[in-house]
Amino acid sequence: SEVDELVASKVAFAEEETRASVDREYRAQIREVASVYSGMTNYLRTLYPDDLVFTEGSRYNFVPINKELKMNEYDVANLNILESGEYQYRNGEEVISHKGIDVSKFQGKIDWKAVAEDGVEFAFMRVAYRGYGTGKMVEDTTFEDNMKGAVAAGIHAGAYIYSQAINEDEIREEAELVMKKLEALSVKCPIVFDVEKTADASGRMNQLSVEERTSLTKRFCQIVEEAGYKPIIYHNVEMGAMLIDVSELEEYDKWLAYYNDDMYY
Repeated sequence: SEVDELVASKVAFAEEETRASVDREYRAQIREVASVYSGMTNYLRTLYPDDLVFTEGSRYNFVPINKELKMNEYDVANLNILESGEYQYRNGEEVISHKGIDVSKFQGKIDWKAVAEDGVEFAFMRVAYRGYGTGKMVEDTTFEDNMKGAVAAGIHAGAYIYSQAINEDEIREEAELVMKKLEALSVKCPIVFDVEKTADASGRMNQLSVEERTSLTKRFCQIVEEAGYKPIIYHNVEMGAMLIDVSELEEYDKWLAYYNDDMYY
């Protein structure tokens, strides 16, 4: 019994020492990482490399990365940020990225010659948007002028539509509107389906399930393909991780909305 007591006390002491050691090590790691990363999100991403970590509102989301999906080969070491704040992506000394913009009526009247002289190679113009409350389609009044101005300046042009469609009839309406507006125009870039949730919780597309939203996104791309155009999908991290099933959309290129240096997704 005395031996058992002695062993038990030694085990308890060892366990306490181990806990204290782990605690010290963990605190040291926190201090080390916190000295490098600003913001809790960046810190959490270092702790959970197998998850997509991002905020939505005031909460953190941890979404396991699906390793069966196509993986990007992005290397932050190849990113070059110019003094102007513009980004380039290089392969050695060769710049392999392309400079582009997206525009709508909010940019006003655009001097496309000046845009081309600034090195812009491609531009996406908004065709229309659907109201997130009313569902009404509203055409962008600057679309045709922007398309013609860009093409005349030697800039490759594409088009996008901001969708709030909630059924297949509305998806077909959006796709057909885009293609009708492009009939007499030169389009060398893809047609973009902009799938977003709205800040207003009552937004009509916010009410869809992941399956419904994914199905409608896929249907838009199919209609565009059938008409001979190349579709791509615009989304942000939250949409790609939680609100559409990207495993069902692997065949389509993506335009990722992201605003930090690390291109995290």
